[in-house]
This record gives sequence, structure tokens and C-alpha cells, in this order.
Amino acid sequence: MAEMEPSAKEAAQRVRDALGRIREELPAIAGLADAFEDLLSERTLLREELPADWDFTMPDIDPDQFRQGVPIAGPESFPVSTEHLRGAVERLAPIMERSFPKVKDSLAAVKAAVLDGALELDKAAKLLLAGDFDKLAVMADEAKLDAGLASFMLGQALKPYVERCARSLMPLPESLQWLKGYCPICGSWPSLSFLLGQGGQRRLKCSFCGHEYRFMRTACPFCENVDHESLEYFYSEDRNHERVEVCHKCKKYVVALDLRDRSDDVLLEVAPLGLIYLDMLAQEKGFSPGALTEWNVLGEAISRPSEDPVQ
Repeated sequence: MAEMEPSAKEAAQRVRDALGRIREELPAIAGLADAFEDLLSERTLLREELPADWDFTMPDIDPDQFRQGVPIAGPESFPVSTEHLRGAVERLAPIMERSFPKVKDSLAAVKAAVLDGALELDKAAKLLLAGDFDKLAVMADEAKLDAGLASFMLGQALKPYVERCARSLMPLPESLQWLKGYCPICGSWPSLSFLLGQGGQRRLKCSFCGHEYRFMRTACPFCENVDHESLEYFYSEDRNHERVEVCHKCKKYVVALDLRDRSDDVLLEVAPLGLIYLDMLAQEKGFSPGALTEWNVLGEAISRPSEDPVQ
């Protein structure tokens, strides 16, 4: 294997360092950080090792359609081949099996179905890109696979390529105006909300392609509710820069960070994992996540934090 570029190594090390800080600050979720460290690090390496000319050509954008909420890239737009995905599964699946021993056999079955063709990879990937989880679940059932774990493994294999495509589209033309809560590039929901700058500009981070985009400060990204009386957030007094934003209208939530006074290195791509105690708080209050994350998909198959992670 050829020597990796330093930038790829450094990107992967940043992931490990960020998870190390999470373990140090919140020992109760150290098991969760441990479970995902090798997977997130290797997925980052896969993304950063893609050749410099592996990118995504900016498609023609209709400003009026964009303003009305039509994302730039549809499911057919991403240049991810079956060979790319099969290679990613071969590389990432052994890490998943080792990291999540409770579902090792089920993950091995998904890997085998991908590699021997029992699961039609091209079709499954398009369904995943389109967010059509119901049809993907039918495919998984027909192949006698766990639907959630099949979505999880394929999602992990897709993400490095989709993230690289999204990065190649930056910056978007300044003349384009986006008013929706879902991602302007791929149409997925955000997994993180964060505030930046003295004015507290609110930005959202896409749960799938990782794109960061501006959104209204006081609005629910999932139902566009702007009634301040039905929008609320919860936080721990010990960690008041971390919060969960909830909407009483659609009963969805998104975890959030206030970065206005943060001088430390916050890695946004892994930050939501360290906020899982807020996921638990919101869910206990009857709200559901607006976007599924890796740790939501696996549920009880992963190490869960204790009842009070901030203590």
C-alpha cells in the first residue's frame, strides 16, 4: 500500500483527538467514543485518500428552484460507483464487526451479501441516497438481512464519497439564497445546529454530506415553525455551551453548540456524538431526532452512556 498523504493522516488523527477530549470531559460516554473511534477515523482516511481529481462537477442550478427548496444534487448526481462502495465495505466492515460485537454476525451477513451480490448494491445505494428507507428495508428483508444494519453499513460506505462531493461544490454562488432547514446540496436533515460570531449566526451541519449552511436563528429546521413560544432548548448548567433545540409543533429536536466564546478546537463532524446525553434528555421528554446518526441507528448494539453523563 502506498504511503498515505500527511493530510489524510492528520485528518484521521483529529478525529481520534476529538474523541479523546470527549472521553476526558464525559467519562460516562467513553464506551460510545471507543466503539466509534476506529470506524470514524478510517472513514475519514478513506475520504481524504481520494485523489485530488476525484470531485463533483457543479451542475446547472436554477436560482428560482433553489430558492423554492430544490437541492443541488439528486440521488443520481453523486459519482459513486459500485466498485467504490464494494471497496469501502471491504475496508470498513471488519472494523464495524470488531467495534460492535453484539451485532457482529448480522454485520458479517450484510458484508457477505454485498460482496457476493445477494444485495443489489447499486439499487440499494440509490435508495439510500434518496432517503427511501422503506424500499431499502424491503430489499434487506428479501436478502434476509437486518434492515437497520444494512442501512448503517451502506451509509458508512457512502459517506466518504458524498462528503468529498459536497466539499467540491464549495463555496456555493453568493447569489443563491437557501431558506430551508434541510441541506441545500443533498436534501438531508441536519444533525447539528451551532452559533458562530458575535452576532450569533446560526448554521446547520448536514447529517449525510457534512455541508454547513446558514439558517434562521429562531426557526425549527424540520417544520419551519417560527413561533417562539413553541420553540425551546434544554441544557446542563455545567455545560451551558451545549444544548438541544426542540420544537413542540413537530416534536423533533437537534443537538446544538454555542461556539461564540469557544477558542478550543471543536471538530463538528464528531461533536454530535459527545452530545448524546442531550439526545437522551430530549427523547425522555417525548421528542424524536430530526436526523438519524450512526449512534441512533445501532441503538442497543452500541455502548450506551450512564443515566447522568454530565456528572
